[in-house]
Amino acid sequence: GDVFEGRFDFLTYLEMAKTTVLRGPVIVLNSGRMAMRAAQVIKSRSDWQNVKFWRVWQDNDEEGERTTQAFLAELDDSYQVG
Repeated sequence: GDVFEGRFDFLTYLEMAKTTVLRGPVIVLNSGRMAMRAAQVIKSRSDWQNVKFWRVWQDNDEEGERTTQAFLAELDDSYQVG
């Protein structure tokens, strides 16, 4: 799955990938502060239980690093984040 920090990050990715559709689940955060909530949603959705690898698309700054760390802290060891 893919987690994007914001809608412009998501739209930029789509433009760079020259696609309008991604395979697998996608979460677009309104703010990096929503990372823990996103992790809770991932764990609670029965249709996402088989998705164990999540790519996190964050800005390369302190907020992006904090967001990624919060996301990692909320998910258990059965998930991989890259």
